[in-house]
Amino acid sequence: MRWFWLDRFTEFVSGSHATGVKCVSLSEDHLTEHWPNYPIMPNSLVAEGMAQCGGLLVSELYQFSELVVLAKFAKFSVDGEARPGDTLRYRAKIEQAKDFGASVTVIGDIDGRPFSEADIFFARYDAALICTDHDKVD
Repeated sequence: MRWFWLDRFTEFVSGSHATGVKCVSLSEDHLTEHWPNYPIMPNSLVAEGMAQCGGLLVSELYQFSELVVLAKFAKFSVDGEARPGDTLRYRAKIEQAKDFGASVTVIGDIDGRPFSEADIFFARYDAALICTDHDKVD
């Protein structure tokens, strides 16, 4: 993963739920480059932070032995803006886990104020079944 949109986990209960924290800092390039005179964390990166929180919870559920891929946001909403100095807290909960993947609900808040909500589905793939370039047939 090239970018991490979580600074740390403050709680992680295997197979159940996790809480991750992201401190929004003016030192991050995306804040000053998105809107130079009005720094906010783009909602797409809020969604990515929520997905990383839920995705790591799901990956751990499958013991990191398979690829877990974000397949679908069934719902995503944001109420307000995340600005420098804010602390985002994401609470992810596994709602359902099956052989083919898992669904997660992630609720976000900024300093205790409700901020974001998402229902996310992660698909599960066996890495050994994925074709590499040299396996392709013309």
